[in-house]
Amino acid sequence: MRGTPRMSMSLKKTRKILCLIFAAVMVAGNVLCFGSVLIKGTLCSPDYLKLTFLTKRVEEQCKQNFNDRIQILSLESSIPVRVFETEIKLDDEMGADAVERLFNSLDTSLYTSARIELFEELCTEYLEGNNIKYNKQQVHNTAVKAAEIYADSYGIDNIESMKAFVKETQTKYSRYASIGILLVVISIIAFFSLFSKNKDAFMAMLMGYIATGITFMLTSITALITGIGQSPKIYPSFYADAAANSVRFVFVISLLLGLAIAVVAYLLADYIERTRNYD
Repeated sequence: MRGTPRMSMSLKKTRKILCLIFAAVMVAGNVLCFGSVLIKGTLCSPDYLKLTFLTKRVEEQCKQNFNDRIQILSLESSIPVRVFETEIKLDDEMGADAVERLFNSLDTSLYTSARIELFEELCTEYLEGNNIKYNKQQVHNTAVKAAEIYADSYGIDNIESMKAFVKETQTKYSRYASIGILLVVISIIAFFSLFSKNKDAFMAMLMGYIATGITFMLTSITALITGIGQSPKIYPSFYADAAANSVRFVFVISLLLGLAIAVVAYLLADYIERTRNYD
């Protein structure tokens, strides 16, 4: 009989250790599951990136860049600015096109032979319509410069690392989410195996979710303070600012998600603890 209390203490200690282990497994599973879903729905979503990349501020900066440089080209070529601006009116979804190209692994710079041909046609049409003699090679060179200005103003350059990130996430998203769900399920089964009372198992499970919420909050706060993802090397600079804002907002969402998980889990745990007193 002397060994019974010691054995009981040993079992309690072992159960506590196992609870901590499976709580950590649950946290890892939840982070993988919720984290992959969050990233897939934001940084790897065309709709989300359009919201952050195609703001009014970015649009105004694109137009300002284009207008400033096209005015110089207009003086050099004696072709009015309005001729070059016709291209902008014909294609008012430039930024959206660049974002779509990012997800289709296409060139996001928007510098294409079709763009050069269109500018060349617009210039030629103006010159012929006004009976102005012109040199075809000079018109072609002007069209090339106009296409370069267009691409520099509306396209997104040096975005290979972002493309690679999107591609890898889209490829591995299902795997990460599945592994996360599996870890959570294993943890839940383990909790119900360790405790004879369902309420005790639920309490252990909720502690795991509280830890998950705290993990999301601490990770997000740390990322926001240290500025992770705030210096993307993409061009023009206003697109880099848009990309940084996209990442920053994801961490804010992650912070709020963690807070929601922790609060809901805490309230449920508190409810179970209070009802336990009436059992």
